[in-house]
Amino acid sequence: MEAVYGLGWFLVANWALFCIPVVIFYFILQEKRWAYGLGMMYAGVMTLNGLGHNAATLLTGRYFGGFAGGYTGVAFLILGPLLIHSLRARCLAAAGAR
Repeated sequence: MEAVYGLGWFLVANWALFCIPVVIFYFILQEKRWAYGLGMMYAGVMTLNGLGHNAATLLTGRYFGGFAGGYTGVAFLILGPLLIHSLRARCLAAAGAR
């Protein structure tokens, strides 16, 4: 990606991917129902991202420049579904309390 867009765009994209869940988390703390769904979608995207990291690591047999690889992919694959399950349970509990 660095060869096409450069380091600046890479950093901007990663900054956005960091800020999006922070904003979603704020609205989850405010118990906004739509934030639960958005959080579950974001967790699903991160799970797919984990699949991509692992597939790329297996296909290339190495990490991409030492930054992305199997360790982060495994973390995304474990934490993504756990987050989806947790948000779904909390959303259902919030809906039942109203």
